[in-house]
Amino acid sequence: MTEPNWSHVRYQPIDYQSISYYAAPKDADDGPKSLDEVDPKLLETYEKLGIPLHERARLAGVAVDAVFDSVSVATTFKEKLAGAGVIFCPFSEAVREYPDLVEQYLGSVVPLRDNFFASLNSAVFSDGSFVYVPKG
Repeated sequence: MTEPNWSHVRYQPIDYQSISYYAAPKDADDGPKSLDEVDPKLLETYEKLGIPLHERARLAGVAVDAVFDSVSVATTFKEKLAGAGVIFCPFSEAVREYPDLVEQYLGSVVPLRDNFFASLNSAVFSDGSFVYVPKG
């Protein structure tokens, strides 16, 4: 599949073979286990962007899945949403805990062969947020 040129953006060709893509640690225990283990400068960045991760998250009423180096380090409102039947978790957790849902919906909106960037995203995707809202 070739990169599209419809955007009329001019830049040097990208050598995708020379890029080192991130891979999450094989063992979940290798990654940060809480926000206490995350670089404070990163937490400051989330705060500057208005993304609540600490105590004020409950007050703000915003569900957040904070991802650092492609690994989820904090998910807010997970239990409260579960009480309403909503699943909100890191994608890596959804693959383990809800494989049937992931298989049913993954690639159903934009198929991996739809375009160059969908294929590239499918090839290097490592984690993200998973949200499932049941009917009703």
